[in-house]
Amino acid sequence: MNRKIVFGFLLILFVVVLNLKIFSVYLHSRNYIDYRQSKISGVADIISTLDIKTKLASLLMVNFYEDINITVELIEKTKISSFIIMSYNVDSNYERFKKKLNFIKSHSNTLPITFSVDQEGGYVERLSPILGETEVLQKIFLAEGMEGVERIAHKFGKELRELGIDINFSPIIEVIKNPKSVVKDRVFSSNLLSNLIASQRFIDIISSYGVIAVAKHYPGYGTIEKDPHYEICIDKNSYLDELKEPFEKITNIKMIMSSHVIYSRIDNLPGTLSVKVMGYTTNFFDGILITDDLLMDSITLIYDYRLAALRALLAGNDIILLVDKEGDYKKWQQKIENLIDYLYQAYKNGELTEEQIDRSLKKIIYLKFGLY
Repeated sequence: MNRKIVFGFLLILFVVVLNLKIFSVYLHSRNYIDYRQSKISGVADIISTLDIKTKLASLLMVNFYEDINITVELIEKTKISSFIIMSYNVDSNYERFKKKLNFIKSHSNTLPITFSVDQEGGYVERLSPILGETEVLQKIFLAEGMEGVERIAHKFGKELRELGIDINFSPIIEVIKNPKSVVKDRVFSSNLLSNLIASQRFIDIISSYGVIAVAKHYPGYGTIEKDPHYEICIDKNSYLDELKEPFEKITNIKMIMSSHVIYSRIDNLPGTLSVKVMGYTTNFFDGILITDDLLMDSITLIYDYRLAALRALLAGNDIILLVDKEGDYKKWQQKIENLIDYLYQAYKNGELTEEQIDRSLKKIIYLKFGLY
């Protein structure tokens, strides 16, 4: 009889503790949801304070100049808040370069200023003037396996965070079908599964430092031999089903960069500008889509950069990337202002709606304030 009473008491105690645990999880979940809702309201408040031209400027990412006063002037005139760092921006003196970035960030007059960089390692690493060079990624992966991937990821995560760089345009995860592809030597492995596993580890580690990794280039440059920087690129053979797998499988990713290849079996437009290509991402991704540089010849040999930017937004991209090739500050500033005016006219004409603009802007604000 006593044993039955003890057993019954223990059973009741177990049920009470279990229910308290469930209730605690429920409360935590509710608090999390409330927190997110409050942040969403905050983002809506920020968006409501911005005029249309400032909103449009917030969808652009551009390079900057050696003279930081010129860059500050660009920020004040255009309201740009996202910049990409190129090799020619990088000061040979580490501390001076870090101070330059901090100085530019301190002059934000709308949204927080963010810096991005192509720091893949191996063949593409814009910060090598101050951080030194690393070996080719495939050599590292072949020699050291995942330990090598982890070493590079920790190195880059720490270095970029200390410099105040927010976004790294890496890793390349696309399918490598063509052995002469322009990106075949920039991946960890030409084998899809191996590259995906290595890339996932790289993303997870670099993200732990608060640096945003960008998976690129959807759906890929891995099927073509031509360099999209200098030529129109056409893939006459591939279907989207053959190329989308790594982008569907990768996790812990907040940004995906597009490619400018014309996949003629899918559409007659460069992938970046194609609703059929970019629109498919809604099946597996709700983060930020950023174009590859729209001033690459694979775009400008076909389209005026302003029309390309409009089509890219209408295709579903959230951020337009533009990298100046001429080095003439006055022309560059005018080019940016002309683009904002062009997009503004598209808004006034009803081609680009405020709802579409705000949808992208909301994602960008979430990213800039670290709310993802």
